[in-house]
Amino acid sequence: FRLGPKLRQLEVRTRQRRDWVSLYISQTLSFAALFGVYEGAKIPASRWIQGILAGGFDGCLGSQDFDICLQTYIDTNAPGPSFEAQIRALATNLAMVEQRLHDIYADAGSMEQILQQVKMLMDLTDQYAY
Repeated sequence: FRLGPKLRQLEVRTRQRRDWVSLYISQTLSFAALFGVYEGAKIPASRWIQGILAGGFDGCLGSQDFDICLQTYIDTNAPGPSFEAQIRALATNLAMVEQRLHDIYADAGSMEQILQQVKMLMDLTDQYAY
């Protein structure tokens, strides 16, 4: 193709079979690691998003077994496959969370209790982020 600097072109043309194999293996391992990390992170993140869209995050807060409760919400309340259904579910659940925060603020009366609730939410999100 004669692309790139002349020195690099010469290096590629004179590369031995052993060098090609080494380069191929190195690239393959790099891509495998990259996609392995991606796939490993995608599963918990998508489960967390599904839980939010199904209303499980807000509904299961404070539950003895948060994982089972969240999975039940995902299985029974998942929004439809259309984009509109996903957006509607997101808007509904964000409104529910906002209402709950208003209720907590009205019931709590103190900033310490609100911060404890926020810390609990952060701990739960950290738990499902990995």
